[in-house]
Amino acid sequence: MKSKVSIIILTYNHLEETLITIDCFLKQTYENAHIIVVDNASSDNTCRYIKTNYTNITLIENPANYGWAKGNNIGIQYAMSHGAEYVLLANSDLFFDNVAIISQLISDFESFSDEQKIRILGTEQYTYTTPHLLQSDGIFHFSNSTKRNHKINSFRNQNESKLPSNFFKVDAIIGAFILIQCKLFNEIGFIDEDYYFTWEDTDLCFRAWQNGFQCVVDKDLQIFHKAYTTCKKNSALSTYYRMRNLYMFQKKHRKSIGNYYFYLFIYYYKFIRRIGSILFFPSKQSENRKKVLKAALLGFSDALIYHRKGKRY
Repeated sequence: MKSKVSIIILTYNHLEETLITIDCFLKQTYENAHIIVVDNASSDNTCRYIKTNYTNITLIENPANYGWAKGNNIGIQYAMSHGAEYVLLANSDLFFDNVAIISQLISDFESFSDEQKIRILGTEQYTYTTPHLLQSDGIFHFSNSTKRNHKINSFRNQNESKLPSNFFKVDAIIGAFILIQCKLFNEIGFIDEDYYFTWEDTDLCFRAWQNGFQCVVDKDLQIFHKAYTTCKKNSALSTYYRMRNLYMFQKKHRKSIGNYYFYLFIYYYKFIRRIGSILFFPSKQSENRKKVLKAALLGFSDALIYHRKGKRY
């Protein structure tokens, strides 16, 4: 029997996009996959529609909006308790017409040797509304330069495992579409819920690297991600968590990140740059300038002074 894959679709309103995503997964040819929809207290009839129209889907209804980390952890723990060997974390605003993408991802995993210790696998992600625009093919937070390995985190750079040309190692994979071997959670723990929103996927991947495991992207596979359906780009909410969680990540991993003070400088630089963008380019903000500015300052103070974690804004 093929390995059991649980597809975890985290939703918060946006029923129309969710149905498109579900339809893409229902068309998959892989024989041992099951869809789990984890709803973070949607108010747009999402749960009622799914219960009425999809009897072959497991629906988990959270009583509140738990955010990306906790919402997915609930789905992961349910999947593992029901025998899942892999979980595919999926945002609810995806589209792809490759009906064999899960089969290909599992085939990728099965082609790797145990010695390679690959636990996290992703694809190229393109922009839903502009299909030719690459949104992400993995995230590189740390330098590739071998000359700076003595200064900069080098878990990835020091890994000498050879992979076929269509695979490449990345520091992190955007959590919108990411396949993970379930045993990783027994090895390093679940997604860190302190972040609530953003940087938690990077944290998970970084902890995998810390423990000797690899994160890899298959460049031959593509999905399309709408993005910013739940939280608008440059909104107050997005600004707050990005300002707070970047520092939280750096502080949490300061002993592993070489040249920590360089990255602390980068944090201050990004904060000043964000403030400048809010003040001088108000038309680029998704909300009122004063509201976004307040969110940026709150995120900064909660990170450096009050050390607040979890849901805050």
